[in-house]
Amino acid sequence: MKKIIFFSLLALSSGIAPAIAQKAAPAVPPRVFGVVTLEKGALSTNRLGTLMHNQQSVATQLTGIAKEVCQKEGCWMKIGVAKRDDFDVLVKVKDHAFVLPQNITGRQVLVNGTLTQKTLSVAEQKHYLEDAGASREEIAKVTAPKQVYEMQAAGVAIQ
Repeated sequence: MKKIIFFSLLALSSGIAPAIAQKAAPAVPPRVFGVVTLEKGALSTNRLGTLMHNQQSVATQLTGIAKEVCQKEGCWMKIGVAKRDDFDVLVKVKDHAFVLPQNITGRQVLVNGTLTQKTLSVAEQKHYLEDAGASREEIAKVTAPKQVYEMQAAGVAIQ
């Protein structure tokens, strides 16, 4: 009898129990800042053209990768599709209602808010580059205004 118990415990400790424990582990919930409705149907940033067609602004939910984050106050981030810059969105925290973690670059995010198109002046572009910790050489390359998508975020969920 002792041998049966011993071999049973040995079998459980050699890999069967960890496999069972891994299956039972619950999914990690996203970290939420502000007001976010966690539902399916969020649009990827590569659908911006379709979403903004003939509209000045639209309330929506976007999903993308955090590409840059304000390193001074955590008050903005740039999200988009990995390895593509043509679908980036500048996400600003509405009324500075919350602060974004500064270490979320590369993480999947979900943003609730109002999306608009606007022109960023040279001064604004340089300001954002400074906040992101860009080099002086990179900042000096900015010489013309730029059309961007901007979202005033009411809430952000980070995976």
